[in-house]
Parts: sequence; structure tokens; C-alpha cells
Amino acid sequence: MAEGAESNKGRFLEKGVVFGRKIAPGLAGGLSGAAISAVLGGPLGGFAGAAVGAIAQTLGEILARSSSDREEKRQAFVAAYAISLMKERLDDGAEPRSDDFWDPDASGRSDATQLFEGILLKCKSEYEEKKLPFLAAIFSNVAFRNDIDGVTANYVLERATRLTYRQICAIALAKRADQEDLTMSWGKHLNITGARDRDPALSAELADLSGLVHAIGNSEEPPFLEKLGDLVFGLMGLDAVPHDDLAALKRLIESTGGP
Repeated sequence: MAEGAESNKGRFLEKGVVFGRKIAPGLAGGLSGAAISAVLGGPLGGFAGAAVGAIAQTLGEILARSSSDREEKRQAFVAAYAISLMKERLDDGAEPRSDDFWDPDASGRSDATQLFEGILLKCKSEYEEKKLPFLAAIFSNVAFRNDIDGVTANYVLERATRLTYRQICAIALAKRADQEDLTMSWGKHLNITGARDRDPALSAELADLSGLVHAIGNSEEPPFLEKLGDLVFGLMGLDAVPHDDLAALKRLIESTGGP
């Protein structure tokens, strides 16, 4: 990714986090879809209205359950951030999905509502709070992808919530290995006794990415993402992972290498 594009993504992430924190206190009160639209600066149109409606309904139901103040703030932030991402994409001219994602089924629940409920419930107890924007992004990105059905979206969410933040950085590092300062051989750090002895937790975290990241043991070749890893990267918006976090992980992986 070009430096300018990455810089824009970094500013977008920062902007979304600031926006989310700004309107989250209002959302924590279980606002209606109309009230959320007002917070965002006015009516948002048919698609965005359906999205906000799904978010408002689900948020109200979830927050009505017993939650600590910290848990409530996490959920409100995720809702606010998801809205900000969708609004940004609409403002940029992106085309929302045009299928039945927003339509209730026989039980009265849509795929959108189920996915968003899952995200809120997962984020409620997510103590690694640096993950929250990327979990929120799953909903916002699926909202623009006709090719991602509810089953696939729910699986990606389940897989994503099992990742540590360091593993999220590792996925992003593998995808962005074409950046000169991030290029590295990864496999040789996975299958040598010295590396496992020096940092067994890191070695285990990298090994657990099997199926998402392909890294050949003892190889000089850089890692690359498997098809599922590429899907996770895209839906979580991991091109917005801060460059400094990736550079720090690269240094850590390299420091564990050696005979």
C-alpha cells in the first residue's frame, strides 16, 4: 500500500474513533433511529435509515440487559463507530448492498440485526479494546458486500473475536509485506527451538494463525494471507492497523530468531 493511502487510512481510523467516542454517550441511552440520524447531522436516506434502525433496535435490546458501565461504553462506542464508517462510505459514493440483508425473516430478525447483536455481545467483554474498531468494521463492510451472506459474516466475526490484538497485527503485517520497511521472512521464526524458547507465547500466537496466514517453516519467503485470511483482513478493515504497531511486531518477531 502506498504511503499516502496508508496515511489516509490512519487518519480515517483516528477520525472514526474520535467520532465514536463523541456520540457514544448518547447511544448508550438507547436512542431511536431518528435520534441517531439527528446526532449524525440529519436524515441519512433509505439504506442508512435501515442500517441505523437495525443498530438502534439491537442496541436498545442489548443495553436493556444487565451491563457494567464499562461494558455499556464499549457497546455504545462500537455502534457509533459502525455508523461513522457507513456514513463515510456513503459520502464517498460507495454502493450499499441491495439484497435482503436488512429484511426480517419469519422470526422478525434480519441478518443485519443478528450480525450486529453478535458484534455487540462479543465487544461487551472485549478487554483488548484496541480490537473494537476492527470488530465494528465487520458490520460496516458487510453492509456494502452483496457477496457476503449472513452465515459467512457470522463465521468471520467468530473467528475475529478469537484473535488477540497481536494476531490482528500479524495478519495485517503479512498482507502489507510489500511495504519495504515491513518486508521480512516469517516462517524461519516459527519452527526453530530458539524462537519458541525465547518467546513461546509469540510462537504459539503465530502458529495459531494457520488457515489465515501461510508461512513456510525455515523459509526466507515472506508470509502471505490464505483466502480466509484475506477475507478477514478486508472485512475487519485491517489496512487501518497503525503502522507503528506493525513495525513493533516485526522487530519482536525478528528479535526471537536465531539458532
